Amino acid sequence: MSTDRTGLESIVQEGSAFETIQRRLVDQGEQLRERVSGLNKAREDIFGSAGMSVLGRARARTESNAVARDVVRLGDKLLFGFNLQLGLRKTLAIEDVFRLYHLNDGDSGFEMTEAAIDGSFLSNDRFATDFRELQQYYNTATLSQLVILKGMLLMAFRIGDKLDDLRVFRWELKPDGEVSRYIDNVVSGILPIRIVSVFRGKPWVATARFKAVHRI
Repeated sequence: MSTDRTGLESIVQEGSAFETIQRRLVDQGEQLRERVSGLNKAREDIFGSAGMSVLGRARARTESNAVARDVVRLGDKLLFGFNLQLGLRKTLAIEDVFRLYHLNDGDSGFEMTEAAIDGSFLSNDRFATDFRELQQYYNTATLSQLVILKGMLLMAFRIGDKLDDLRVFRWELKPDGEVSRYIDNVVSGILPIRIVSVFRGKPWVATARFKAVHRI
């Protein structure tokens, strides 16, 4: 009987200790939230604040089960890039990887309607030939990134194990953002313009452990 009582007392003590720790963590979380909120308000008072909100939603539909990789705006159209498994097919077509959409802003919200590839810049004969060669020599190539940089549209495909093993298709853009002409395709090693990360214009800076600040 004494053994049962001792076990019960131990459970009660452990439960009480857990509740105490939980309460302390909750209190510390509230204090931290208040401090962060105060810092954020002070920042807004000094630098101002620009609110962000979702203006609308739209869905890009595809016939195949593809994974969207990137999107860029070209004039009044959106160019989507996808990655799709070959499956039983030997090669992928241009329309398997790229899709053009019109973005319509109506009273009922945003709506995307697919634009025809035939007659668009994607139907360029030289580009079609280069794209087929990409599939022929690099059958595991996948779309890595779509970039608009220095008046060009860059389509980067990863062709090797390294992140910088890229073959890039280059297009010249008009001032209004529409595609003017197909330039060429080059490997990343001879590309004069580096494919940049999402942190465009912000180069990485090497850091070290001694630079860490251990406080909130």
